[in-house]
Amino acid sequence: MKAKLSYGPTGLNRRVRTDGGLTQAEAVKAVEARLDTIKADVLASLDTLIEEMLAEKPALSGDISATCGRLYAFASQVVGVAGPFCPPEVPGAAVSLCELIDHMGASGKWSAGAVIVHLDSLKLLRSMPDEGQKAAREKIFSGLRKITLQADPKAAT
Repeated sequence: MKAKLSYGPTGLNRRVRTDGGLTQAEAVKAVEARLDTIKADVLASLDTLIEEMLAEKPALSGDISATCGRLYAFASQVVGVAGPFCPPEVPGAAVSLCELIDHMGASGKWSAGAVIVHLDSLKLLRSMPDEGQKAAREKIFSGLRKITLQADPKAAT
């Protein structure tokens, strides 16, 4: 005797077959319209975050570990804020900074120069939103990735 499997309609199946609602294109358009209403405020807060990060540069000559801890927290916020409104290299630079800090913490070899390059590059990338600047942004981001990979203690072995 073989078992016969039967599947009843799921909630999604019922909704798909029900008339009404938004098409995918309409839903995307509605989301984009809502995002446009907050874009200026979000980008202003992103610029403030980046300025706060840059203000930490002098502290890198002191307790670099503690300063990097603060920068890590700022960079994590940049990733969330920049994602929907900036080219991918902007949040990518913030992620790269977090990875750099992780690698330096794991190896115990701290480099204020590597952190400063990331901070300055983050500000530069934020100022390059145009599609025509994509190749330059990619080149800058590629350089940041090389710096981060050089700090990886696992890559040295």
